[in-house]
Amino acid sequence: MVGRLNRWLFGVALIIGGVDSHAQGWTVTEATTTARARWMATVTSASGNKLRMWREIVKTKFQAFAQLELEKGQFGDQPPQYRIDQEMWRNLDTPVERTAKLEAERVTWMVWSGMTQDIGADDALQNWIKGATVTFQWTDKKGRIQEDTFSLAGAGEAIQRVVSGTYR
Repeated sequence: MVGRLNRWLFGVALIIGGVDSHAQGWTVTEATTTARARWMATVTSASGNKLRMWREIVKTKFQAFAQLELEKGQFGDQPPQYRIDQEMWRNLDTPVERTAKLEAERVTWMVWSGMTQDIGADDALQNWIKGATVTFQWTDKKGRIQEDTFSLAGAGEAIQRVVSGTYR
């Protein structure tokens, strides 16, 4: 009986807009931390770290940004590396573009840019949409190597909704 009541209450809350949209672990909410974004997709790892993604429109370009925020600890002097599934490790910054903004507990970087809000079949963001996990590795303030993994289950729907801007 309690299960039915909870499902009913959850359904009512969805209808009136009081509950965030969940996509298998990813949550899509109104963006309140950045002025140029409307929606934000968020997933939390088992250790409590948060991974967020949002889109901004800058001049004539659409850009998607990601942010890794640590629940405990601090990053060292370099941005983390990441890999999706078993790909090779990738740096957040490339020799061509320095987009990573490193702070003590969070790092923010651009993951995609396009002239339209459509994610192409060959765009690098497809790895985020189709992958199973993304793993980050960094050196903390004490020089220790840290690692955390996030599920990408449901990321495809959440990321496409955020990037396309068609949430509600």
